[in-house]
Amino acid sequence: MKRHAEIVGGGIGGLGLANALAQRGWDVQVHERGTQIREVGAGLYLRNNPLTVLERLGLFDAVAETGLRLEIERRCDRWGRTRHEDRNVGEQRMWALKRESLIRVLESAARRSGVTIRTGSTVVHAGPEGTVRTEDGETFKADLVVGADGYHSVVRDSLGLTKTYRRLSSVATRYIIPGREFEPLPRTTMHWSGDRRVGVTPTTPDSTYIFLIAPEDDAPGVAYPIDVASWSASFPALAGLFQAIAATPSEPLQHNYMVVEAKRWSSGVAAILGDAAHGLPPLLGQGAGLALSNAYALARVLDEEPGGVPAALARWERDYRHYADVTQKWSCRLDSLTWKWPKPLLFAREPVLRAIQTAPWWEREMHIADSFPVAG
Repeated sequence: MKRHAEIVGGGIGGLGLANALAQRGWDVQVHERGTQIREVGAGLYLRNNPLTVLERLGLFDAVAETGLRLEIERRCDRWGRTRHEDRNVGEQRMWALKRESLIRVLESAARRSGVTIRTGSTVVHAGPEGTVRTEDGETFKADLVVGADGYHSVVRDSLGLTKTYRRLSSVATRYIIPGREFEPLPRTTMHWSGDRRVGVTPTTPDSTYIFLIAPEDDAPGVAYPIDVASWSASFPALAGLFQAIAATPSEPLQHNYMVVEAKRWSSGVAAILGDAAHGLPPLLGQGAGLALSNAYALARVLDEEPGGVPAALARWERDYRHYADVTQKWSCRLDSLTWKWPKPLLFAREPVLRAIQTAPWWEREMHIADSFPVAG
């Protein structure tokens, strides 16, 4: 008999797991509370680990067609001067694309594999015995229940797995603007100035992903429409970019960074995945990457572990949680270098950043998820 899985959340992690399980012969149903599968967001980074997962799922080519391979990662100061640069080679590879593009690929592949996707299905409770209950009173029973339902996870809270859940001071405002005028090269750049940051990344041959990061108490920094004069004063070299953002008709996505820590990743035959398990600031570009990597690892361990689903879930967390915990730790530390660094000591921040990005041990720690053992 086929084993059956109920997955709560039709985002990147949930659909990634649905594909991985379906390809291994599972019967899978996904609950998505929205009326359609839709990724709320702008741009997205995929590093070596999620790219390897997509290759193993047979979806890499479809995803690659929608994005761009980034050859260079760069950090600049407020005047646009390069302070640090890395070339993405070997295992340190990186692609950028629109979040919606990845979702469309994962959704289409899941449907082709026979996955049932229930839209407009809001889950209000999940049990460790393998039950899922929706707000309209329906109950579903499964061999495996997985909550991939984001920071505000109902599944995590139902199972009593929440350890800490907090909102950080940093606010990200994200845009996709037409054209490649501000970054014609295949590279991503983070500009630093005081307690503000600006990221500029091409996502397709004819669009650019922009994100502005400022503390929540910085009224001009989080204002919408964008305060062109204020941002131009912080980053004189990007004045034209801010004017282009102001001329872009589409509304941005804006939110605080969130951090989630779980007591455990599972209870009984139920588990949590992605932001529900390890929500983190996206400074290392591994939010989607860790969700896909852990989804693929979970599907594989469920196949390999002879002791049943609870034993597989325990083994999965024991073998792979370390990669998420270390990445979360360093993402939070890097974020705090922006908004917690004392203004009188800003002159000392650049040497600290340079040391972190060039010291071999720190470099390995920050990019530990790039070497996630997808193959086991």
